[in-house]
Amino acid sequence: MEQSHKLEISPARRKELAAILKWHRVTYDDHAARLPWIFADEAQSFETRLRQSFPPGSSNPEDQSNIIQAARLGGKIVGYYVLGKDPSAKGTIGNHVEDIHVDADFRRQGIGSALLQHATSLAQAKDWDALTAVVWQGNAASAGLFGGSTFEMVCQTWYFGPRRPYRKPAIKKAG
Repeated sequence: MEQSHKLEISPARRKELAAILKWHRVTYDDHAARLPWIFADEAQSFETRLRQSFPPGSSNPEDQSNIIQAARLGGKIVGYYVLGKDPSAKGTIGNHVEDIHVDADFRRQGIGSALLQHATSLAQAKDWDALTAVVWQGNAASAGLFGGSTFEMVCQTWYFGPRRPYRKPAIKKAG
């Protein structure tokens, strides 16, 4: 990394949320363009969860998120990652890297690797049983990031089904 400022990673601040939501939408739209039958308008619920990760009832721009870690250079946000509950870790203490992103102007400078190292250090410090991530088909940048780190691939998911957006099941009325 050849920046004039030291990279700092800590909980995201409310004032950084607009940039994070914008970057998340870029990532989501990229995934949806490749896999529209899987990424069928789920971005809104994830974005709501990101907004709700800050203390309720406050609008202080310095409020910190409880699930988003931000990377900053010279005080400017340049990337982030989001932790969530690992959906496959039943009965274990673990988390899942749900989203990781580096601003396009700051890529190929080691920031993604630093974010991932931060997440693994956090997992070790908190004595989690696991830290997982999913890399979607066609996401070469994430495949390279996780593949070049201390993560190891433990499974591949194979998909069969119609190439249409997932449909929400109809709610049956009691009757």
